[in-house]
Amino acid sequence: MVTLARRCDDVLRAPAPAAPAPSGPVAPLTAREVAVLQLVARGQTNRQIGGELHVSEHTVANHVRAILVKTGCANRAEAAAWAQRTGLLPV
Repeated sequence: MVTLARRCDDVLRAPAPAAPAPSGPVAPLTAREVAVLQLVARGQTNRQIGGELHVSEHTVANHVRAILVKTGCANRAEAAAWAQRTGLLPV
């Protein structure tokens, strides 16, 4: 038990491993993906984006999915923040 307690203490005192740095986009975004991302950043729903771009809601969902994969973002809000940081949003 003493050995186990020492090992536990060693683990608790060791510095936490550094989180991996977020990587850049796997592939550049297409012009349509940039347009969708800009509308996502404005808070529009897939239905609203589809209406504005004259495509189906499902097509927008596919674009959003591709954006999340390419940017490494977990959700729409994170993708919007990524777009802001990378200068993809109009001023």
